[in-house]
Amino acid sequence: MVSFRTRATTMNGTACTAAAEMSIYDLLGIPESVSLRDIKMAYKQLARKYYPDVSPPDRVEEYTQRFIRVQKAYETLSDP
Repeated sequence: MVSFRTRATTMNGTACTAAAEMSIYDLLGIPESVSLRDIKMAYKQLARKYYPDVSPPDRVEEYTQRFIRVQKAYETLSDP
C-alpha cells in the first residue's frame, strides 16, 4: 500500500511537527474496494476543490501541495 505523509497546518500557516500517515485511498476519501469510475469521480471533485488557481490567496501553497498529492494518488490508482 502506498501512503503519503501529510503535515498539519496551524491557523497562522506554520506547519506542525507531527506528521500523519494517510493512504492514497484516505487521501481521496474512498474505500479500497471502489471501481475506477468512483476513483475518477473522487479525484475530479478534489482536484476542483484544491486547484491552485481557485484557492484563497492566503492558502495557495497549501492548496497546491494538496492538489499535487491528490493528483499523484489518482495517477497511482488509475494505472492498472
